Amino acid sequence: MKLINRGLDVKAGIEWLDSIAITMQERKDGTDFKVKYKNDVTTPLRTAITEAGENELDCSELVCRFFQKIGWSEKVEWLNTSGLYNYADKYPDRLVRQTDNNYKPQKGDIFLWKSNSGTMGHTGVVVDYDNTTDIVTTVEAITGNKFANENSKAFQKLASKYYKFNFGGVIKCIWNKDEYHLIGHNKKGYSSCRFYTPLKKDN
Repeated sequence: MKLINRGLDVKAGIEWLDSIAITMQERKDGTDFKVKYKNDVTTPLRTAITEAGENELDCSELVCRFFQKIGWSEKVEWLNTSGLYNYADKYPDRLVRQTDNNYKPQKGDIFLWKSNSGTMGHTGVVVDYDNTTDIVTTVEAITGNKFANENSKAFQKLASKYYKFNFGGVIKCIWNKDEYHLIGHNKKGYSSCRFYTPLKKDN
């Protein structure tokens, strides 16, 4: 079943993401990030409710801010990756987990995985999907730790050269849908990666 984000302004959310992201090509060429990565677990509420919080983001706060921009929530919710995962379990009518590996992601979906302990994970927003090449374009806040400093096979093919990115902020990425960063994620001790579709709350 294909779900449509009726009542959500996904276009406005993607325009906001585009305004704060650089591309993989720009990063390869040495461009610095417009918005740096920061995971400040000591002051999540301060960063979540102030405009200053948009200057530095981690992956889950980026997604929560996107949700507020599209009208999914009235305020910026504070949900880390584990919180997003648990929210989808509790409210499947608001954040629909796509369990079919053949699901074709749509603009405004998010991807999400978490550790079984709930202490780590990653998430980001789908801003485009090419049905002919199976390439997913995402915007995500990502840092260069051992989980995130990955290769993009899709970008390598485009650039005809191997690149392993020095992540550290909000970036627009291209990935093969089935590679490790997305559906291919199967690290022991972690949930599989799935796409989730946000839906507007019924009045």
